[in-house]
Amino acid sequence: MAIYYRCPDKDYPVGGIRVIYRHVDILDRNGFEAFVLHHYHPFRCTWFENDTPVAHEARYPEHSRSPAARAWRGARRAAGAPVGTDPLPAFELTDADVLVLPEVMPDVPESEGHVPKVIFNQNAYLTLAPYPLDVDSRDIVYARPEVRGAIVVSEDSRRYLESLFPELRVHRIHYGIDPELFAFAAEKKRQIAYMPRKNERDLQQVLVRLRLAGRLEGWDVVAIEGLSEAETAALLRESAVFLSSGHPEGFGLPAAEAMSCGCVVVGYHGYGGREFLTEDNGFPIAVGDVVEFADTTARVLRELEQEPDALARRAERGSRFVREHYAPEREEEDVVAAWRELGDPRARLG
Repeated sequence: MAIYYRCPDKDYPVGGIRVIYRHVDILDRNGFEAFVLHHYHPFRCTWFENDTPVAHEARYPEHSRSPAARAWRGARRAAGAPVGTDPLPAFELTDADVLVLPEVMPDVPESEGHVPKVIFNQNAYLTLAPYPLDVDSRDIVYARPEVRGAIVVSEDSRRYLESLFPELRVHRIHYGIDPELFAFAAEKKRQIAYMPRKNERDLQQVLVRLRLAGRLEGWDVVAIEGLSEAETAALLRESAVFLSSGHPEGFGLPAAEAMSCGCVVVGYHGYGGREFLTEDNGFPIAVGDVVEFADTTARVLRELEQEPDALARRAERGSRFVREHYAPEREEEDVVAAWRELGDPRARLG
């Protein structure tokens, strides 16, 4: 049996893609045969270090945007050779394999109808997004007879799927956050980090309100955008505050990584993140309440300037919570346990 995690050909930071690669690495370390399944050869992600086994559905280098494919095209042109189609034999999955589908890529071509499947759902709130309002329940991938179950990344997502598909086997795994890469740092700059692709309009209102109130004077505001995983971790380790604007979220990995680094996290838990972004560990804000978001951030900045000890204790408590609950060792145990059941050909829906 080989396990293939289908994955978009996107070579820029996406937390869910990083997790797919990590799952494949875990499985390979534990005696499973597993691959990330990209579309065009020779694509693989380069924004984080990896030597993860990668398979491809098609070899058409003239279409691929990966660095390797661009280098191939450049070499062909420099040699005066045509840049034409260079197809490999068609990639074929068998009923001895298992195909893992992301929740955002649920389509099943007729040629794959016989292949056993698992859904890796990293954001339950995207589960129904690909379907029209008049969808027939039989056309939803989770109801297909060859689907063995689903993997989710939070208790919130487990509840979502189990309430929607009561017969579905749902396995919850915990994300593993590298405690060395996303290490706790007590010494911080007066720096606020945020991720602009998450509810940008809310962030814009919060930051402009703070600017107009004069609360950003003496503070640097830094967007996490276009950075590698290592660069992101370095920025979080030096930042005092992280603005969490993700909603809805299957888990809220950026906020958890920031908390691990000792940032004071203010903002939305996105539902999936309410298991760690609590009043004890941070400052959760009701989604859309940009006034309270800005006011709370202003109070946090003032306290960090004047009497930082209480917030330092809260940040350290949050970091410890993340390290204890989302350790890489726990993720590995969860993934292996899930696949010991899902890899069993007797595991089926119903």
